[in-house]
Amino acid sequence: MRRAATVARMKSKIVVTLFALPFFAVGVWMLWSVSSSVHDAWRMQEWVPVDPDEPQASIIDRELRWRHDRPRYSVRSANQV
Repeated sequence: MRRAATVARMKSKIVVTLFALPFFAVGVWMLWSVSSSVHDAWRMQEWVPVDPDEPQASIIDRELRWRHDRPRYSVRSANQV
């Protein structure tokens, strides 16, 4: 009788452990995810702000035929020769 109770207790411990394992894995994954975000935020404190470089562009011509219900534009940027 005592052996049967011990075996039943052992089986219940195994079942509870197997049930808890996915929750533990998700918790470890969430801990890694949050800690990596916090680490990245901490490293961003060292970044130096810079002024944005706004590209200049102008529309050269517009084709009057329509493709996929949208007009087609030709654009030349300031960096093009």
